[in-house]
Amino acid sequence: MGKKILCLALVMAVAVTMFAFPAGASDSKWAGWIKISTPEELSKISSGNNYYLTNDINLKDYGLWQPIYSFMGTLDGNGYAIRNLTSTRGGLFRELGAVGANSGDATIKNLGLINVDVMCDGDVGALANTYGRTVTIENCYVTGKVVNSSSSSYAGGFFGRDSFWSNTLSLKNCYNKASVTSKFGAGGIIGNGRGYSLVNCINEGAITGDSEFVGGIAGHLRGSRVNNSYNFGAVKSTNSSKVYIAGGLVGTAGSGANVSNSATTGKTAVGYALDGSHTSQIKTNVPRDDFKKQETYVGFNFDRVWYIHPKVNNGYPILRTMMRLYDIPDDNSDSKAATALRITINLKVGDTLQLGAALNPSDSTDSVKYNSNTTSVATVNSSGLVTAKAKGTATVTVTAGGVSQRVNIRVT
Repeated sequence: MGKKILCLALVMAVAVTMFAFPAGASDSKWAGWIKISTPEELSKISSGNNYYLTNDINLKDYGLWQPIYSFMGTLDGNGYAIRNLTSTRGGLFRELGAVGANSGDATIKNLGLINVDVMCDGDVGALANTYGRTVTIENCYVTGKVVNSSSSSYAGGFFGRDSFWSNTLSLKNCYNKASVTSKFGAGGIIGNGRGYSLVNCINEGAITGDSEFVGGIAGHLRGSRVNNSYNFGAVKSTNSSKVYIAGGLVGTAGSGANVSNSATTGKTAVGYALDGSHTSQIKTNVPRDDFKKQETYVGFNFDRVWYIHPKVNNGYPILRTMMRLYDIPDDNSDSKAATALRITINLKVGDTLQLGAALNPSDSTDSVKYNSNTTSVATVNSSGLVTAKAKGTATVTVTAGGVSQRVNIRVT
């Protein structure tokens, strides 16, 4: 019989610092919300409601996804992801938010879109093709590819473009790793739009377009701002005439555009800066290795929202909601990477594992509770001692002061 020791650090009332799989919540948090646990439930989302995911939704065997026509309400990914979305008509939603007689706002947060394969002969984004009214996106990420085949439309990692003039779009703490390819305009986060704000966003995906509206973060920026955002993905315009210049951050900045406190590996931050646009504190030609340094990212919260480690994502930062993409296959639970990620511990039948929780502040009086979701595979007592019972997997949740963290137990 073996014994292994793992210490989890939970910071009460301030942040989760050591290990940041999304915090769990009691059922009371979701009172009045509708849970989603299957592709069929996801496809039936309707406006006027609030939804949350209870697990990853895998669309691999679902067939071609038909974008949800229009959504007004809230979708909280709860730290989970929608995987393998494949569509020839666009992203998860056709439109987020709306104006007019059926106007309404939309919020999407704590959600991952993993391995999307999204195409459209028109404006397209992995999250939504277009946006209207007031839309808020927080702590979300995209991986895979997005393609527009129209010579007059836009593609973006999250959004293709806006729907109407009177829009307000806010994206904060968002990460695009998807490639974006368009026969016209393209942006790592958004293709085109008005009235939007991009703050603390990163693009790592390769961005390719065939116009003057090709940028690492945004293709066309009008009456909008990009702040504290960074691009180290390749950006290029494929126009054979060589007339168009792709921007490392923004393709074309129009009237009312503001780009500040941002950086790119590209030689040019803004391809075309038109009258009425403004840039400040922009860095270009930044060495790729500098994007592996925490101090590069002005305004980023690395205690609660972002995480950086030389052994994770090739050293580039990730959202803490992305940590589920980086599993730990071995038992090196005392390593810095292991303590920061969603941990998977391998045990043999009969092994024990001692979990501990260090509370901050140290004089906290909050009690620590432990729970196993599959006691036939692994049990845990009130002191945090895990015992491997049978082959399989179980998740042990450690909770204190309303903050929860999870450890995967794999028994062989």
